[in-house]
Amino acid sequence: MSIAKSGAASVIGKLLCEKKIKSLSETAGIYSSFLKNTPYANITIKNILLMSSGVSKAGDGEDIFIATALGFGKLAGKGSVKNALNLLEEAYTSQGERWNYHPSDPLALSILAQEITNKPLGQLFYEKIYLNFRKEGRLGSFWPIYYAADEY
Repeated sequence: MSIAKSGAASVIGKLLCEKKIKSLSETAGIYSSFLKNTPYANITIKNILLMSSGVSKAGDGEDIFIATALGFGKLAGKGSVKNALNLLEEAYTSQGERWNYHPSDPLALSILAQEITNKPLGQLFYEKIYLNFRKEGRLGSFWPIYYAADEY
């Protein structure tokens, strides 16, 4: 799940650059009809990216949350990110008050990205981020400029 946090944030950044998200100061509920009916409705995209939404309690129910999202144990084959996010009935604290390393925020970002583009987060990451890696293992087209500058 840890790499998913960076992947989700990368996709959201790309959607911002593409102007599909106007501002990180806007709330998730503006872009997502699903999140509009969750504690994420009035949380800014910035605070979700910073993992400071305030929605989840540190360490509280994380096992059942992950099992519900990914379909582990008794829920094998029934994984649902939306069902997991629906386990969160109300925000634990005000947004921006504390950082919390919990899978709920990146999974909320995955729903946000999917509703904006009609594509799953994994596909978006592949198309918008991964395919931009060069054979040398570096990102983006700015690297040739860097190398050219080193030659002078």
